[in-house]
Amino acid sequence: MTVKELAYVALKVTGVYCVVQGLLLLGGVITTALRLPKGELFDFMFFLGFLIPFVLMMLLGFFLLNSTKRIGRMMGLQDLGDSSEIVRVEEFQTVAFSIVGVILVATAIPKFLSIIIRAIYESYLHVTLAGKPARGLEIWTVDNIGLMTELLILVAFGSYLFFRADGIARLWQQFQEKRKLIDCK
Repeated sequence: MTVKELAYVALKVTGVYCVVQGLLLLGGVITTALRLPKGELFDFMFFLGFLIPFVLMMLLGFFLLNSTKRIGRMMGLQDLGDSSEIVRVEEFQTVAFSIVGVILVATAIPKFLSIIIRAIYESYLHVTLAGKPARGLEIWTVDNIGLMTELLILVAFGSYLFFRADGIARLWQQFQEKRKLIDCK
């Protein structure tokens, strides 16, 4: 198997993973659509909190399944010929780091948007039920800030893994070689 073939298979598997994750979110979309009374803006906002992550995961999954070669070019795979040589460990690690990066970003972005939408919904609900003006969006609770920070870190780390996978793989190889030298002593 060549590096290109390995990367393409890994991207397709990641696409399937995203579609499956999206399908798992479908239950929340259906339940929310059936349970909430219709006609009010905050009902729709709450529904969007479930719908947007579902749609994003499905779109990303289908994008990965259908745009493998385009993503491969972004990963720098166009430089590799169609040789039939065996995949080196460093090349395999580059592909693996890139795929882990895609998965991190794919799971973090929908959750981040969901938190924002649900916070807007809760703020609107507070104003509607309490009859008082809100003290600002309830998005800035300690829990939401912690979750959003965690998800932004995942997006940043996932993006770094995807776009710098070759450098990380080289660094990892150097680390492994130094560890072998230390173990031999």
